[in-house]
Amino acid sequence: MITKRLDSGSAWPISNNPRGRYFGVRPNQSVVANSQYPLWQVVRASTAAPRYFDPERIVIAQGSGEQKSVQGEFVDGGVSPFNNPALQAVMYATFDGYRIGWSTGADKLMVVSIGTGSRDPKTAPASLAMENALKAVISVMDDCADLMEIMLQWMSNSHTARVIDREMGDLRHDSIAPAPLINYLRYNITLSKESLTPLGIDLPDAKFESLSAMDDPANMPTLQDIGARAARQQVRGEDFSSNFDLTN
Repeated sequence: MITKRLDSGSAWPISNNPRGRYFGVRPNQSVVANSQYPLWQVVRASTAAPRYFDPERIVIAQGSGEQKSVQGEFVDGGVSPFNNPALQAVMYATFDGYRIGWSTGADKLMVVSIGTGSRDPKTAPASLAMENALKAVISVMDDCADLMEIMLQWMSNSHTARVIDREMGDLRHDSIAPAPLINYLRYNITLSKESLTPLGIDLPDAKFESLSAMDDPANMPTLQDIGARAARQQVRGEDFSSNFDLTN
């Protein structure tokens, strides 16, 4: 899971990898091991979108005597560069420091990234009717998401590669390495009238504009329907190499 620690300004990826540097309890250390973080707090922290939910405070170092315990103030990792956490997942699985050590290669490592619907950049939902500072934060989050897509398509063999822009294209013929490092599949859809009408989604214009309001539970049935229709359109069995089938 990806969280952002507000009080230090750092992104915190947290996993249950038992070989992780900070997973286990260390003797004579006041630092709380990642394995001792209550799961509900980690989930709550990783979904605490600023402005919608208060930060989650997690004890990261136990106090002793006159020394007080230290709490980290955590919010949704979406306000870090890893709103789409797929690149962080690749780094976690392959970087030596994270102690998992999976091999790279399009025939060895497949990443399937499932989006929750991209905000229509042409609309500002009523619930976000918003001061310029918040607009700037949301714009940075959109930029980070685009950069993640560029990096992942650049380093991969991707059957779902989208056109980044008219100059870069979809990067199918570019590669950050002599051979693709991963097999990457990304499923998502923009919550705009132009994208949803071909799926057979017929809504009033005002409803299209409100779909990006993440604090409106009334949108949930519509978003679930959009997700099911988009999946039927986008997900193809032939995109999943038999290299990744489970074997006995």
